[in-house]
Amino acid sequence: MRCPGKVRDPYQTASLPCRISLARYPCVAFDVSLERFLPSTAEYQAPLHSAIAKLNGTQPVPWTPELEHAFDACKASLAQATLLAHPDPDVPLGLFTDASNTAIGASLQQHVGNSWQPIAFFSKKLSGKQSDWPAYYRELLAMYEATHTRSPAMHGITDHKPLTYAFQQRRDKLPPVQLNHLSFIAQFTTDIQHVRGRANVVADALSRSDAVSVVSLDYGALAQSQENDAELRELLEQGSSLHLQQVAVPGTNIKLYCDTRTPRPRPFITAPFRRQAFDSLHRLSHPGTKASARLISERFVWPHLQKDCRTCQQCQRAKVSRHIVAPTGNFGTPRARIQHVHIDIIGPLPPAGPYRFLLTAIDRF
Repeated sequence: MRCPGKVRDPYQTASLPCRISLARYPCVAFDVSLERFLPSTAEYQAPLHSAIAKLNGTQPVPWTPELEHAFDACKASLAQATLLAHPDPDVPLGLFTDASNTAIGASLQQHVGNSWQPIAFFSKKLSGKQSDWPAYYRELLAMYEATHTRSPAMHGITDHKPLTYAFQQRRDKLPPVQLNHLSFIAQFTTDIQHVRGRANVVADALSRSDAVSVVSLDYGALAQSQENDAELRELLEQGSSLHLQQVAVPGTNIKLYCDTRTPRPRPFITAPFRRQAFDSLHRLSHPGTKASARLISERFVWPHLQKDCRTCQQCQRAKVSRHIVAPTGNFGTPRARIQHVHIDIIGPLPPAGPYRFLLTAIDRF
C-alpha cells in the first residue's frame, strides 16, 4: 500500500525514493507524528529551537552556519527515515534508554528470534538544570520520559547499572522528582535490566550525536586575527623553525599563514582560537597529553602547543601522567624487631583538622 512519502507492507515502513528531493527543498515543516521515524530529532532541532526561543514574531532569526547544518540534518533525517519493524503483539518488548550531558534517547525494540528489531525512537534535549543532574538522575529521567511516550508492557534496559537497583533502594533517600519518576515507571515495569554500553548502540547514539560533532573554525575570522597578531608578526620578522607562508583556503578567497613543512599545510592558530581548536579534537575522547599533542599538531600549529595540551582539568583529575616504578631488590630477613623498618608518606588527603598526610611505618621482622 502506498501513501504520501511512505511504503507500507506488513513488515517494514520506509521513505519513498521520490522523497529524497526533500533534502534539497528550501523549507520544511516537521510534524510531531513523524518523530517515531526519526532518530535524534531532538539533537538536530535543538540549535533551531534555541535560536528562536527568545524571539518574537517580528524579529529575524540570526542565521549561522551551525543553524544551516542543523536545518540540513533535519531534512536529511526525514528523507532517510530508518526502517522500522511492524509490531508483533506476541513477542517481548524492550525499551533501551541512555542519557548524555545534553540529551536523552531511547529506542523501543521487540525481541524476535535472537535479535532486537526497532519499532520506534525517542530523543529529547535536556534543559540547563537537567544537564547538571548526576548521571543516575539523568538516566532515570530518560527511562521516565521514554516510558511516558511509549507505554506498553515491556522490559526496561539501560547501560547504567546502578539504575537496575532503583526499585530496591529506600524511598526516603530519593528527591520527590525522582520518586515520581519511579512511581510512574512502576505502572508498566519493574524489570530493569543492564546491558553493556557497547551493546546499547541505538539509545547511546540518540543521546550523544552532538558529542562527536567536530567544531569547525571560522577561517575568515582567523585570517583577520592573524593580521593583527603580535606573536605571529614576531615569528615572521625574527624567524623560527616554522615555515610560515600564506596559503589559500580551498573554495574561498581567504588566505591563512600556515606551516608548510608537512605535506598538508597546518594553519597557525592565534590565541583567541586555540581553545576552540583544542576542544575540536581533544574532547572527542580525551586522549593523554602526548596523544593530544600529536593529534592536534598534525592539523594546527602554535607556540607551546604541548604545554596547552596539559591544561585539560578532566584529564588532570582522571589520568595518571607520572608512573612511579619501585626498584626491585633483595632484602635480607631481619633477626630482631626495629632492625629494618619501611616508612612512607601518603597524601595529600582531605584535611582532618590541621593534618593532611599519613606517615606509615612497617617493621619487617
